[in-house]
Amino acid sequence: MTSSTNQAAGFLPGSCDVSSWEEYPLFHATRLCLGFLQGLFKQAPAGTFRWDQDPEVTELTITDEAPLEPASINQRPAIVTVRGATAFAGIALDQLSDYNFRTG
Repeated sequence: MTSSTNQAAGFLPGSCDVSSWEEYPLFHATRLCLGFLQGLFKQAPAGTFRWDQDPEVTELTITDEAPLEPASINQRPAIVTVRGATAFAGIALDQLSDYNFRTG
């Protein structure tokens, strides 16, 4: 992961530990998606939108909700992931164990 994935931590409180999957699952899901995209484009041959960690060498910018610098907008294409509003469904293994279909 690069510093572009660390910019996604801007929505988190300053004193929190983002290493906890249980506390911030959406942050980790975002990191997984970015890691997948970076790995996919890292395997591309040179000249076909190959991604690299070095910003001077990369042919493609992959970032998460981070504003791009005006100097890089016209130089290379970019993939910017944006996670929309989310909510947990509230369905777990034990929540339906005492469910009554008559009363709901």
